[in-house]
Amino acid sequence: MLEHAKDDKELLIFLNKHDSIMLNQLKIFFSEPQLTFKHTIKIVCFVTFVTLYIYFFSTRFNELIELTVQMFFALIGLFWVFVVFPFSRKVQISDRFKQKSENTRIVGMIDFVLEQKYKKSISE
Repeated sequence: MLEHAKDDKELLIFLNKHDSIMLNQLKIFFSEPQLTFKHTIKIVCFVTFVTLYIYFFSTRFNELIELTVQMFFALIGLFWVFVVFPFSRKVQISDRFKQKSENTRIVGMIDFVLEQKYKKSISE
């Protein structure tokens, strides 16, 4: 499949040779999950920490407890920043971008071929 993906015409010819079931399987294979479980957990934790942070700042606690809670959430926030945004992140994104864009192009071509097959089956 990947050797045909270099040229659009070759890819279209390759995709037209397959049936809809195979094209749908290829589409699933080349599609990336929208939101992984790991990202979901990170988002839930982040929102929880932000909510607790806002709650503790908006309530009137004893000064010592408030200072302790503020320092606790400040440390969690710093830890979060260093875990989520590593320094080598830019390199990882640029390395994966080419592959992700190629996969998106292939999925778009598969959608086009599936749509053409559907229109052809309706017109018959």
